[in-house]
Amino acid sequence: MTTLPNTVQERLALPGPAPTSAPTPGELLGIIRRRIVLITILFIFLAGAAGGGFYAWWRYFPKYRATALVEMVSNRPHTELSVELRNLPEREQERFMLTQSFVVKSPTVLSAALQDEDIQRTSWYKDLPVYRNPLLVLTDELVSAPMRGTNFLSVSIATRSPKDPDVIVNTIVTKYINTVLAQAAEPYEKDLRDANASLKVLDDTLVQKRADLLALSETIQGGGVPAGWSTISQQGAMYAQQAAELQMQLAQVIPLRNFYADGSALTAEDVAAAEADPYVAQLSAGVFSLTQQRDVLLQRLGPKHAGIRQFDDAIRIAQQRLNEARSDALRQRRELMIDAVETAHANLTAALTSATENLLQTESEQKENNRRLFTFQLQQIELARLEQNRQELRDYIDELKRLTAANTAMTIRVQQPATEPLGRAEPSLLMLPVLLALALMLSVGIGVGLDLLDTSVRTTQDIVRYVQVPLLGVVPDADDEEVRLDHVELALLTAPQSMTAEAFRQIRANLQYSAPAARQRSIVVTSPGPGDGKTTVACNLAIAAAQAGRRVLLVDANLRRPCLGEHWAGVEDRGLTTLLIGEGALTDLAVKTPIPNLHVLGSGPMTPNPAELLAGDAFQAFLAGAVQKYDQVILDAPPVLLASDPTVLSSQVDGVIMTVRAKTNSRGAARRACALLASVNAHIFGAVLNAAQVTRGGYFREQLRTYYDYQPPQLGRGKS
Repeated sequence: MTTLPNTVQERLALPGPAPTSAPTPGELLGIIRRRIVLITILFIFLAGAAGGGFYAWWRYFPKYRATALVEMVSNRPHTELSVELRNLPEREQERFMLTQSFVVKSPTVLSAALQDEDIQRTSWYKDLPVYRNPLLVLTDELVSAPMRGTNFLSVSIATRSPKDPDVIVNTIVTKYINTVLAQAAEPYEKDLRDANASLKVLDDTLVQKRADLLALSETIQGGGVPAGWSTISQQGAMYAQQAAELQMQLAQVIPLRNFYADGSALTAEDVAAAEADPYVAQLSAGVFSLTQQRDVLLQRLGPKHAGIRQFDDAIRIAQQRLNEARSDALRQRRELMIDAVETAHANLTAALTSATENLLQTESEQKENNRRLFTFQLQQIELARLEQNRQELRDYIDELKRLTAANTAMTIRVQQPATEPLGRAEPSLLMLPVLLALALMLSVGIGVGLDLLDTSVRTTQDIVRYVQVPLLGVVPDADDEEVRLDHVELALLTAPQSMTAEAFRQIRANLQYSAPAARQRSIVVTSPGPGDGKTTVACNLAIAAAQAGRRVLLVDANLRRPCLGEHWAGVEDRGLTTLLIGEGALTDLAVKTPIPNLHVLGSGPMTPNPAELLAGDAFQAFLAGAVQKYDQVILDAPPVLLASDPTVLSSQVDGVIMTVRAKTNSRGAARRACALLASVNAHIFGAVLNAAQVTRGGYFREQLRTYYDYQPPQLGRGKS
C-alpha cells in the first residue's frame, strides 16, 4: 500500500444512518416508468371494474330522490299569565331546527307513517325483505337536515322506483306535522288545567268573602255601614291619614339624614351651591384670569422666564386660596344642610308622635266600632282585588283555550311538497370520472408502493442515495445483451464490441479519474454477498487496464472459494498461499495471459486460516513487491458480509471497489458492507452496479438500442 496523501476526491465519510427522506419527484417518475406495465394492467382492471360497477348501478340499481321543504318557526314559551309569543334567538332557533330534524326520524313519526296505506302500497315497502325491519330501513334511508341560515327543514329519501319517494316523504311530513303540533299544544293544555283549578279555588274564596262582609256590616252600630261613620271615626281616619303622610315624609328624610351623617358626603347640589358662593366665584375668576394672562405671555416668553415664574407663583397662591374658600363654602353648606335635615327630622318625629297620640285617643273612644269599620273596609278592598284577579284569570283561560284550539305554539308550513323525481339522483355521471381517477391513483399507488417496498438496490440512484458511495459504472445484465456473451467474466476478450465490454471500459475511465494513479496501485474488488459478480468486475477491470497499457497483476485473494482458475487457462494449484508460506516466488507463480501486460496469480492450496495468513507480514511483503513490479494489482476478495478477509485486505491496499448486484443485494446489506470496510479506515473508490436489467424506465433500454445502432455495420447485431 502506498503512503501518498489522499486527495480531496478520495476522502470518504463513514456511512451514517440510512436516509429516510421521501423520494424526489424525479425518482417517483422513474418508479412509474419502471412499473408502467403493472400500473397499466391494474388501471385497466380497476377502471373496467369501476365502469362495470357504475353501469350496473346506473342500469339496475338507480335511485330516485324526492325532497320536501318544511318551514318552521318555534315561539318562545310563554310566562305565567302571559300569552305573548316571541321568536327564538338565532342560536336557539338553530338548535331547535336540529332537534326537529331528529324528531322527523323518531320512531313515533316513522311508525305512524309506516302504518299509512299510501306507504304500504309503494314498491319500496312491498320489496322489503321479510327479515328486514321497515322502521330500521326507513330510519337509515331517510335524510332529514336543516338548511343552514334558513328556517327550512329538508326531508328526502331515495328509492329505486321513481313513483315512491314523493309519496313516502309527503306522508312522513304530514305525520310529523300532526305529531309536533299535538306535542306543541300539550304545555298550553296543562296550563289550562292548572288555571281552571285556580279559578275554582278563587270562586270559593269570593263566596266566603262576600258572606263574611255581609255578616260584618250587620254588626256595625247605626244599622249599616254609612250610619256607622261618626264624627270621631272620621277624625280617626283623618289622623290615620296624617300619620301615614308623616311616616312617608319621615321615610324620605331619614336617608338624607344618614347621608349627611358621613362628614365628607356631599351632593351635586351642595357642590354647585359652594361654587355659587360670591367669594369662591371671585377667586375662581381670578385664577382663570391669571391663567389666561400667563398663556398669552408664554407665547412670547419661554416657560423658564422670570415673568412666567411670577405668574406661576401667583396662580399657585390664587389656586390655594380658591381651594381653601371652596373647602369653607362646602363645610358651611354641609353644616347648613345637617341642621336643616335634623330640624326636619325632629319636627316630623314630633308631628308623627302627636298624630299617633290623637289617633289612639280617637280609637279608644270608639274602639270597637272603628275596628269593625276598618275591618269592613279592608275586606271590601280584598274583595275587589280578588274579583279583579278572577277577571284576569278568566281572560287568561279564554286565551289558552284559543291557543290550544289553534295550535299556535309553533308555526309550520310545507313550503315545497315532494314531487315525483324527473331523473336519477344516484348514481351521478360525475362519479364516473371520479371512479376512473381513483382507479388510476390506486394503480399508481400500488405500483409505487410495490417499488418502494422492494429494498433491493436497483438503480444508480439507490447506490448514491442509500449506499452513499460514488458510482463507478453500471454493467448491464448479460441476458439483455444483443450479442451473445458465452463468458461474461472475460467480456472484453470474447465480445469486445458489446455493451458490457464498453461498460467495463467506462468503469476503468471513471476509476482513473477518481484518484491519482499513484493512489490506485493496489485495489480490492469485493461485494456484500456471493454471486454478485465481483470476479466478473475484477477480471474485466484487469483486462481493461492491461489494454490501456498498464502492467496489471490479477490476484485471486478469495482463499475460501477461488474461481479465477475457472476463467484463466494455466492457473495452477500453486498460487498466493504458496507464495505466502515461502514455497515460491511471484515471478514463478504469476501466469501470463493472452493479453499483454496482464498476469494472473491463483489462490493456491486451501488454508484453514486465510484471514491470519492475509494479515501477516508475508502478505504485506508480497503486496509491496507486486506494487513495485506492476502498475496495478487487482485482488479478487471474498464477500464482505461472509468473511473477514476483505476487511483485512482493504486496510492494506489503496482502495476498494464494491460490486453490488441489481435486484439481488438489499440496500441494508450494501450499507453494512461499506460500514465494515469504513470501520478499518478502508478507502472506497466507489461501487459498480452489476447486472442492471433492461426495464421500462431503466438505464439500458435506449442505451443498448442506440449503442448497437451506432456500431459499424460489419459487426452485425442480434444474438447468434
